[in-house]
Amino acid sequence: MVAQQNQGLTAGIYCSYLVRFWRSNPRSSLRALAQCVQTGAVTHFADLPSLFVFLESRSTLPAALEPKPPQ
Repeated sequence: MVAQQNQGLTAGIYCSYLVRFWRSNPRSSLRALAQCVQTGAVTHFADLPSLFVFLESRSTLPAALEPKPPQ
């Protein structure tokens, strides 16, 4: 990763995912995969709630990087 600032986001905490959806057949539930653009890592999901939990877990900043409230 390049250590530079892009539109207010530090490269070390920036991530993007390519998300794909599909059905194995017309009656099956919607499945998904998320591919990390930076690393190429692919994660498969059997349902949308699992995908959402994964994305939510990736959207929180480590405590050291959380903005501190004004005192």
